[in-house]
Amino acid sequence: MTLELEWSSKALNDLDTLYNYYYVLAPQVATRLYNEVIDEAEQLLNWPNIGKIDHRFSNTPGVVRSLVILDGLYQMFYYVEGKYIVIARVWNCRQDPKKLDL
Repeated sequence: MTLELEWSSKALNDLDTLYNYYYVLAPQVATRLYNEVIDEAEQLLNWPNIGKIDHRFSNTPGVVRSLVILDGLYQMFYYVEGKYIVIARVWNCRQDPKKLDL
């Protein structure tokens, strides 16, 4: 079965927040980081089980995995649901982890 990427609204918002924050500092950096996140997500199409299983979340239809990206500054949370790899969050690791929800 061929898998497809699907981005949750929270993940898209996270990605927009990342881009907008870095755009003010350096537009080229913002574009590079944005593209790196997209590239990391696309790698999941070939290796969907590469991320570490994260047992904190039980409210999702699939096993939640996390992948450390952007030199450890962010974590991508995702799960497989049918033919979709759902990107649930692109989490800034400098935030309070108690606020993390999918």
